[in-house]
Amino acid sequence: MTHKHRDLLDKKNVCGVATNAKGEVVAFVEQKEDEQALNDEDIVPKQLDGKQTHVVEQEFELEAYNVTENAYPDRQGRFEPMVGGVQIQAQDSEGVGTLGSPPLRTESGELAALTNEHVVDPAQPGDPVYQPTVEDGEQIGTLADRTHVFDQDEQDEHSAKTADAALVGLDEPEGWTDQLLGLEDVSGFGEATGHDWVEKSGRTTGVTESGLLFSTDADIEIK
Repeated sequence: MTHKHRDLLDKKNVCGVATNAKGEVVAFVEQKEDEQALNDEDIVPKQLDGKQTHVVEQEFELEAYNVTENAYPDRQGRFEPMVGGVQIQAQDSEGVGTLGSPPLRTESGELAALTNEHVVDPAQPGDPVYQPTVEDGEQIGTLADRTHVFDQDEQDEHSAKTADAALVGLDEPEGWTDQLLGLEDVSGFGEATGHDWVEKSGRTTGVTESGLLFSTDADIEIK
């Protein structure tokens, strides 16, 4: 997803742009400079979208993650009872990925779990989903819905859908736990806000955590 003010990255020292929890645009710069030392075209506007902007000094570097040392090979095997954070594969999908949540109950009372669209692509609603793979696993449900970010031919029709998300309708609810592997006391769900600490349970990297969540909408240049 591209930030609507990505053009700020063309300004001197700007290495990222995001929107904070208040809806204000934040420009991250490698080094703050006095406005008098900058050309007019390199100055971040005081306001955007009718709200104050912020300039924050921050550098972003890609941190190498040693999968060999931190991987959980057992996450790629068969789980009974089922738990979130383990490997799944959709019919016709060449790749595999993570079942990203324990079972969720929809408003209509159906049981479902979240994953990413890129995990199930190019499967369509109604196609079976297996754990851990199509070849070596058992069907746990069917694809209930997905965004269309990766359908290039449908970008215009689905332009409003910018999330990489998919919903798997689950079979046999008695065969599931309500936990994410490696994360205890999963007790509820809420909306992420600024300054939240974020943890993830994944089939390749195991349990990982981020720093404080500043924004859910960012476009960043990483060195």
